[in-house]
Amino acid sequence: MMNKLAKHSKEMLMHLEWIEKRYIDGRKENKKADFFGEVKPYADKVKQELDVWKEEALHFLQSKATKKLWPMQINSAYDQIETCSIQAFYPETSKSRFTNQLQSAKYVVETLLRIVEESEV
Repeated sequence: MMNKLAKHSKEMLMHLEWIEKRYIDGRKENKKADFFGEVKPYADKVKQELDVWKEEALHFLQSKATKKLWPMQINSAYDQIETCSIQAFYPETSKSRFTNQLQSAKYVVETLLRIVEESEV
């Protein structure tokens, strides 16, 4: 289970990197994406993987008491990643809000990954 959670956490970090790059590139070009052609397929893919990650992460936190991370943070990161996976395609999205959400989600995923990897040793 922990190996799967580590794998899914790394996948979430890759999505976050792609999301950030997509947002930056979209702002430079000031180009909106086609909702049904680009946004929805990507957001659906992220949501599907995010659902698995969230379930595994919450299960892990229930079985492994830690003061470094709480279930509420997993839920918040879930919402933030889901939102950013859509907002990344729209250049008019507030840069500061987008960046704050992205950084917050990244922190939670990185912290979880560190805890998982430490517990495997």
